[in-house]
Amino acid sequence: MAFVEIDHVSKHFPLREGEAGKRRTAETFCVFQHVSLRIEEGEFLTLVGHSGCGKSTLLNILAGFETASEGGMVLDGREVREPGLDRMVVFQNFALMPWLSAFDNVRVAVKAAYPKWDSAQVDGHTRKYLSMMNLLDAANKKPAFLSGGMRQRGRGIVTSRHSATRAGGPVVISAMRSDSRIASSTSWVTMKTVVPVASHIFISSS
Repeated sequence: MAFVEIDHVSKHFPLREGEAGKRRTAETFCVFQHVSLRIEEGEFLTLVGHSGCGKSTLLNILAGFETASEGGMVLDGREVREPGLDRMVVFQNFALMPWLSAFDNVRVAVKAAYPKWDSAQVDGHTRKYLSMMNLLDAANKKPAFLSGGMRQRGRGIVTSRHSATRAGGPVVISAMRSDSRIASSTSWVTMKTVVPVASHIFISSS
């Protein structure tokens, strides 16, 4: 069995209010149908397709944010039914909580992942991953007060947040159009840091 198995997955969205994507009817729109894919441990995979073809939707199902209308996904022998710390998503936007500093954006996830840790352990783990993304200098700044260059690196904060929540890093990283809003030089630095964090698989959509 492959590390990730995507087995005849289909996704339908309703064209009007009703049961979201549960049945194939005239009132639903089929984004993709019967997608099957086997991903081995250690693979770097890119999904390429036109806008609206379902790349992000497929990654959302793997992340546990969406449910498949048909078929299913298995990760490391377990069916994907909900989000988990073993999977990380780098979203198309910056996905930062604007009322929190860069430090607290990471810290809130560490605290949730390790509820038995004391404040010193949580803070140390938070600083470690901010340092990994070269963001310690901006640790006390809220997203609105980051410079243009720092805001471009906002994904790095999200990356740190997810990476810090699991020992050894996430098993799977899904990056949705990972360089769509950042300069090419920043994108290279960010991806160079992100890829080694994934302990098994990196999936990108473009």
